[in-house]
This record gives sequence, C-alpha cells and structure tokens, in this order.
Amino acid sequence: MRIAVLLSLVLLALAGPVAASPSGFGLQLGISNDLYAGVHYLLPISRSLVLAPSVDVSAAGGVGGLTLSGSLLYHLLPDDEIKPYVGAGISSYSAGPSSDTSDIPDEAGPTLIAGVWLNRHGGTANSLESRWGLSGLPILTMTLAITF
Repeated sequence: MRIAVLLSLVLLALAGPVAASPSGFGLQLGISNDLYAGVHYLLPISRSLVLAPSVDVSAAGGVGGLTLSGSLLYHLLPDDEIKPYVGAGISSYSAGPSSDTSDIPDEAGPTLIAGVWLNRHGGTANSLESRWGLSGLPILTMTLAITF
C-alpha cells in the first residue's frame, strides 16, 4: 500500500497541474480487422496523464462486434499544440450474439498505444492513434478521433 501511494505521488509531481490535459467526450472512427466506430471520454489525472475509456462497435464479419477499452495515456509534450503521447490499456472484444449465460469476451488483453493530438488548446481537438494488441486482440488498430 505504501509503495502504491508513493508511486502515485511521484507520478503526480512529475506530471504537474491538470490544465494542459485534454478532457471531454468524443467520437472515433478506425480500422483493424474491420471498420469500427465508437465513443471515448478523456479524464485528466494530471498535466500529462489521462484516463481514456472507450466503447467501439464494428461489423465483425457481419455478426457485430463490441470492444470495451480502458487506457492510461502519457503526454510527452503537454504544453505543445501538437502533442505526442504513449500509453497502455486493457481491451475486451466480443463478436456476435450469445445465448451462453457465462459469456466471456472472445479476446481480452493488454494494448500498447502511440498517438498525437492536434489543436489540443483549441475548442475541438483531433487525434490519430495506433494500438498494438497483445494476447489475441487485433495486432494493429488505427483510430481517428475528435474530442469536444
């Protein structure tokens, strides 16, 4: 417990005030094995750290797919207009309907993330992001997002 508290304090001290981090709801379009669309929410934890949950839906070969993700993003240049970031997260992917009451995701596992924010200090921001899935998730996903 003490280590977790100490690590949290160190991360907050390194990250600085929250003001420069993106926040708000947004829409995203992307491509992996199929085209998909979804929504995300950006919740600043500090100046450089952002919690980013998202939900995506896709055609998934005609049966429909649902991906739930939770990510932690770290802004490398939090004060710049063009802000590169890296991150990691966990995703769960399910395809098609199931009558099984013990239904579990078709795939779940960690993801590595790299992206860039454009116009983050303006009202509406855009981002281009790539995700590398591990443990059976799609190997590469590209996303274009807009946050309001």
